[in-house]
Amino acid sequence: MCFEVLISSRAVSDFGKWQHEKEPARIRGAGKKEQSGVVMRSEMSRSFVSSLTLRVTRADTSLMAEFVAYPLTPDRWEDIVTVFGGGDGKGDCGRCWCMWWRLPRPDLVEGLGKNNKALFNKRVEAGPPPGLIAYDDAGAPVGWVQVGPRADVPNWNAARRLSAPLDPEDASDPGVWGISCFVVRVGFRRRGYFAGLLDAAIDWASENGARALDACPVDTEERRPASGLYHGLASAFRKRGFIELTRRRPDRPLMRLEFTSQG
Repeated sequence: MCFEVLISSRAVSDFGKWQHEKEPARIRGAGKKEQSGVVMRSEMSRSFVSSLTLRVTRADTSLMAEFVAYPLTPDRWEDIVTVFGGGDGKGDCGRCWCMWWRLPRPDLVEGLGKNNKALFNKRVEAGPPPGLIAYDDAGAPVGWVQVGPRADVPNWNAARRLSAPLDPEDASDPGVWGISCFVVRVGFRRRGYFAGLLDAAIDWASENGARALDACPVDTEERRPASGLYHGLASAFRKRGFIELTRRRPDRPLMRLEFTSQG
């Protein structure tokens, strides 16, 4: 599978907590670059790549032909609802709403369904984007990856978690990011969208100032249900240069990708 990464447009977001960047962002790898629109900058705002287009070349043309990932902003809310299966208690995604890593366990369980949906909606409205939403070449929303600074998902950093950082200070370091969740919509699985989401997440983190990107994927060759693979597959992370930091359980390595300085 061959990915070509394009910067299709740029936009400005009010990310006061994000470090101001003076130089144009660079995409990882040898992908062709295209820029359009006007890049505006200020001391309290930061430009970000508003879409990442991954064109995939495969021998089997029935699989994914084009993939576009956008930051999850409020205007895309109904699309994430579609990816999560409608929500309101339907399926794992519709109960959790990506609040697993944000809420104490009792609050999470009490809010399964509509309450968690409302809380995640508030998180999206507040910004910055908590991750990326993917679309196929027909414009259908097909997947989601939660990626951002570790501080955005406090439970992911808890001392007893398999994903806890080796250095506790990484939990609050804005330059240390994590990939904590993948979702591929029912009906669109086994077409390469997980790999596309992973590549988009890596580029998004690199573009937005991450020094390191952590993950705690599943390391197995056994076939498992999708609900048991939302952490991602370790084999895919290895292929993209992630190294293992530690392994607190036989099937769950804590992995990291270090970004080289762009200064």
